[in-house]
Amino acid sequence: CGGSGTVPIASVASVPTVLSTPAPTPTATPTAGPAIGDACTVGTWRVIKDTLVVSFETPQGIVSVTVTGGLGELDHYFSNGTVVEDLSGTPFTGSAHGYRVTLRASGTLRSPVVFTAGRETVEPIDSSAEHLTISINGSAPKSIPQAGYEALSYTCSGNALTESDSTGFIFTYRRVSSTP
Repeated sequence: CGGSGTVPIASVASVPTVLSTPAPTPTATPTAGPAIGDACTVGTWRVIKDTLVVSFETPQGIVSVTVTGGLGELDHYFSNGTVVEDLSGTPFTGSAHGYRVTLRASGTLRSPVVFTAGRETVEPIDSSAEHLTISINGSAPKSIPQAGYEALSYTCSGNALTESDSTGFIFTYRRVSSTP
């Protein structure tokens, strides 16, 4: 107790040695798929039905109304992982809780997109060429901002593509072309 001893330093001979084993040779070389992920999604897709849930504040609190529309919108999915959306489809309309809602989109969106393992991510969404308005009970349309990010579930098979999320968004498409 209270001695001025020093901690002994281990000698090199006492350090354990590890034998290295050469890495196994791979039996198959993985090939990279397209940057978009799922090649099924590459091409031009026409909206046959979109369902969105629009939430807005009222004197009674937040109200959510399901709207449908978007018929005719075209989404161009490129193998390099880019989507260009032409938003010139029909307006989205719906009513609930005493509110009639009309949502109109026009212009284009351009974004990076990846489809893998049933998940689609779109980020960041460039909405600089897009215009989105909402009208409630016939009021003058008011501009509303587009989301900057989307994370969706999807299925793609042949000429059918469906995207959805847990809040009630469901986008249903039919293939127009195998090329964007």
